[in-house]
Amino acid sequence: MCSSDLFSYPHPVSVQFVRPDGTSLGTARKVGASTTFLDPIRLDASGTWRVVVSAPDPDAGAMRVLLRSVTDQNATLTVGGAGVLFVFNQPGQVARVSFTRTAGQPFVLHFVGSTLVNTPVRVYPPGTASFLSCTVGAGNLTCPMHTASTTGTYVAIIDPPGENLGLTFVSVGTV
Repeated sequence: MCSSDLFSYPHPVSVQFVRPDGTSLGTARKVGASTTFLDPIRLDASGTWRVVVSAPDPDAGAMRVLLRSVTDQNATLTVGGAGVLFVFNQPGQVARVSFTRTAGQPFVLHFVGSTLVNTPVRVYPPGTASFLSCTVGAGNLTCPMHTASTTGTYVAIIDPPGENLGLTFVSVGTV
């Protein structure tokens, strides 16, 4: 992940991640004229990477880049069983909760004691890119009940935005 601060150039710049073999990872990302946080990217090659910053006028402005290593969290839960506490202590960290449902069975996600702020939760049914969603804030929240459309393993991704930190206890139920 990359965040920048102490950025005094008045126009956006491009930030590109370059693999050890010299090829680019994805497309360049635009960074604005204030502190900017980029969501984590997965480096797909071993070796020394480069971060290339391109400005319209290379003689004006300054930028400090901070790179961080991020460890995501994963848990497999049983519907109606014990939950798990996720502590988001690294900016850019996400949590993945897996659980199994049979087509036609209901499920809800319960969040207890959350200190998260406006955190999106996306639930992916097996074998699809479409998702169900809700937003978690501070306190206790139950995402709306859904009925499993397909039999298999569902994955809920909890992704605090930007550099937000916090914690939440998550369980999966039927009501």
